[in-house]
Amino acid sequence: MTSEIEKKYLFPAGILVFLASVLLYFVFLEWDIKIDFVLTALVVLAIFLKLEEIVLLSILGIWVFNFKPALSLEMIWFLVLPVLTFGLNKFLPGKNWFSALVSVFISFIIFYASINFSLLFGSLVVSLGIMLPTLAFGVLVFMVFEFIFNSNEV
Repeated sequence: MTSEIEKKYLFPAGILVFLASVLLYFVFLEWDIKIDFVLTALVVLAIFLKLEEIVLLSILGIWVFNFKPALSLEMIWFLVLPVLTFGLNKFLPGKNWFSALVSVFISFIIFYASINFSLLFGSLVVSLGIMLPTLAFGVLVFMVFEFIFNSNEV
């Protein structure tokens, strides 16, 4: 496990990754490229952070992306998928990197199947064009956190 000193830096690092993912989302959106950096970051961070930190970042993400007063399906998934990842990670056997990859993939499928089924299964090129960068970003976030906060584990 990570030491107590390293644990106190997990949440601030999570906030930085969250803010970077929001920035990346808006930068890529300028080029009409829609990659779910924020949801991916939240799902991967759920492996490292505490439950209340994940809920806080998820609510912040909902606030950043949706100013409507009504509750939408996207908002619900934005909160539920990272929390589910947090819960399932405690019970899934195996390596954390595999849990992260599977969690990002399943979250992507659930999110798009529930809000835009035709986009997910209508065009394989579009689906892969969104899914592969999303998975790559998830792996990158996981590798950075794993290297920084679990590098002394053998």
